[in-house]
Amino acid sequence: MTNVVPTGCTLELVSETAVGQYRFGPDGSVSATIGMKDGPLCAPAWVYRVVSDTSIELLREDERPEVWTEIQRVDDTLLVTCSGSRLTFRISP
Repeated sequence: MTNVVPTGCTLELVSETAVGQYRFGPDGSVSATIGMKDGPLCAPAWVYRVVSDTSIELLREDERPEVWTEIQRVDDTLLVTCSGSRLTFRISP
């Protein structure tokens, strides 16, 4: 795997309404907790595939992939575009 996304770190979505925590493994695995603040959460197990130097696909069996493009790291922040929206994640160990 390349370092398009930081492995072994936690990415936490910066949002007032949504929860998104992702941890990318060097083996291509992704542990995630996603949902809405003060609402239901789920913890899907995904794998990811590097598409280019600035994009990945998050894959789960029998589902359409979630594609992150325009990935850019700035210090302890990761910026990505997903489904037309620009998302910001804080990176922590």
